[in-house]
Amino acid sequence: MEKVKLERQLILSYDSVYEDHIDLELSLRGLPQKAALEFISYLLHLFNVRKKSDGMFQSNNLMQWMMNMGGQSQQRLVEFVTTNSETVFDPKFKLLERRPCLDMIQHLLVHADCDTSRELDKNDYGVLFRLLLIFNSRAIGDEQDIFDWDHTGTFQQFADAILKVQIRYIENERFKNYVLQFLKVYYFFNFCETSPSYAIYLKKFLDGLSLRSYKSYLWMLLSPYLNLLICEDPTPKMHMEGDEQFLSFYYRMVINDKTQIDKDYKSLRSFPLYLLEDKMFLFLDFRFFVDKFYNGFLFDFSARTGLPFGQLKKTIGNDFSERVLFYTVMQNCFEGYGEVSLTGDQLKQLLKKAEPDYYIRQGSEIFLFEFKDILLSAEVKYADSIEKVKKGLLEKLEIDSKGQRKGISQLLNSIKEIRNGKYAEKAVDLSLAAETVIFPIIVHTDISLEAYGVNYFLNQRMHELAHKENVSVDNIQNLILINLDNLLLLQDHFKSGKLELADCLKTYCTYVSSGDPVNDTIPFDEFVKHHFVSRNNEQIGQPSIFKKLIADFQQNIY
Repeated sequence: MEKVKLERQLILSYDSVYEDHIDLELSLRGLPQKAALEFISYLLHLFNVRKKSDGMFQSNNLMQWMMNMGGQSQQRLVEFVTTNSETVFDPKFKLLERRPCLDMIQHLLVHADCDTSRELDKNDYGVLFRLLLIFNSRAIGDEQDIFDWDHTGTFQQFADAILKVQIRYIENERFKNYVLQFLKVYYFFNFCETSPSYAIYLKKFLDGLSLRSYKSYLWMLLSPYLNLLICEDPTPKMHMEGDEQFLSFYYRMVINDKTQIDKDYKSLRSFPLYLLEDKMFLFLDFRFFVDKFYNGFLFDFSARTGLPFGQLKKTIGNDFSERVLFYTVMQNCFEGYGEVSLTGDQLKQLLKKAEPDYYIRQGSEIFLFEFKDILLSAEVKYADSIEKVKKGLLEKLEIDSKGQRKGISQLLNSIKEIRNGKYAEKAVDLSLAAETVIFPIIVHTDISLEAYGVNYFLNQRMHELAHKENVSVDNIQNLILINLDNLLLLQDHFKSGKLELADCLKTYCTYVSSGDPVNDTIPFDEFVKHHFVSRNNEQIGQPSIFKKLIADFQQNIY
């Protein structure tokens, strides 16, 4: 894999085009909400489904928008384009980005005129353009430290800067794979059906939605999403036909009159649809519809069963996320790999306490896994200082507020017990050989932890803790963070041998030891995907189990 490079993007800001300033809220009030939302959601939809190879997408949409405008807004933009044509038609030029569009949608929902049905006029298009540039400017300001990076600062300065920026926005910039979200919630529903205590909650959840089965719930999410993806003429609008029960499912996701402006887009996540007219829905951003497949679904499940979300996460973390989902994915990836392979439950029977969540030994290499079903709070992700971000990470992945070991401190404790002979004494494995190398691994469930700099910081912290606790780091490889979603995505390739665990981890550790902060802060999740493609000269594809499940799913939907 080639070294990582920062690519400078030319995002159009307000001050680049206009010298005067406008009142944001006052300008929004004069816009027709329905028509404005249709227009911005349409542009965002085009952005979401565009071909990545389309280097003229941004400039073409700028020119089309400009043709719809009039007056001073259009005149000034024409002057800007004429003067800066080389920049405007550069493939790196950007007018549309997801976060500014979402910010615009939130503000339109709160402030625009919802009582008018008029269409947009030339002046409206000009106002909307100016407003988008204001939100673009805010996004640029948030990323200024990275944008201005000139390789003259220290390694730590860059690592802190990119961590603070990326952890805020990575969830909104990345596309969640709908197949992986589907598989996770499918496994959860299957678990609920076979667990007496959860079957009660599942029935309560489905009864609250007037649905007969969980497959009906999944189909109601999957079918419109797929229709949006395959539609020949891209559109975020969809007319739904069906009985009252069918339509009520979508009406419950309508956001009209429910919006609050929030950095983490909580309202848009909960209610991703806007009702244009009877049975006509606008998908404000279909990516939030994907969230409904798992994380969003868990919020829905909490609300409809009466289980507080924190309690639900804790309960399913113990009963489902680790013992069912994590173990299933690990088995699908590494069945047959290793001379010793033990789940956390099997280790607990032998060690009685303080066991890791998974243990694999292949020759003289030990792989220790801690699984963390966590979500960083908005307060951590949007903290105003890097110190607060790091504190939030450590409370989830080192020691929590109650003093309980988490993540890296659990891994270090397991390493100490392996070295002091406990694992051999309890017949977990053979006595530790002098040449044995230990790989400490945290498998997690939050895409925010895929931000550049997170793995670097936590590995740094693990070494500090090891020094403090007099744990030698000889023969301990760097800490590796892996998103469970990516193990799920790559499970066929680990099982087939196209990817080999030790090779992936060692190659990554070598790769992030270059001394270049841009290169060395890359997450393992991003690296391993490039590693697979370069090693095998093929695309990753989707897990084969999805095809089998969807075939059964379609046959037994009703």
